[in-house]
Amino acid sequence: MSEEPAKFGDKVLIHFKAMLPDGFIVESTIGKDPIEFIIGQNRFPIGLEEAVEGMAVGETKKVDVPPEKGHGHWKENLVKEVELPAEDLAKVEPGKLTMVNAAEGMQVPALVTKKEGNVVWLDFNHPLADKTLTYEVRLMEIVDRAL
Repeated sequence: MSEEPAKFGDKVLIHFKAMLPDGFIVESTIGKDPIEFIIGQNRFPIGLEEAVEGMAVGETKKVDVPPEKGHGHWKENLVKEVELPAEDLAKVEPGKLTMVNAAEGMQVPALVTKKEGNVVWLDFNHPLADKTLTYEVRLMEIVDRAL
């Protein structure tokens, strides 16, 4: 008798490759350790977690994940105009990611989109916002079953 497929709440181990429509690989676990997560905790793009649900161990699947089930749509309100002291201005340049101090000592990445005088525009949208990604996913193991 074959093993029951993965379901919501199961802890699973997968390998995956995420690609842009032109085939460019933006992320992959191939040649690395597989990732482990619990289906439904939304630790990864929802579309990827939904693809794993119903898969059998050893099965490989290819699925297109649109922005609303991936990294979201680009939002204008996530672009902020910030005045920086001169010593920090030298560290940032348009087109480059920079780490920005956030609440409670955390740092978050932002793309510097523009720089004028001592003002920079920081884009806090995910770099893959508005992108549909194609995932090739292989279910390696169901580590723990949900009750």
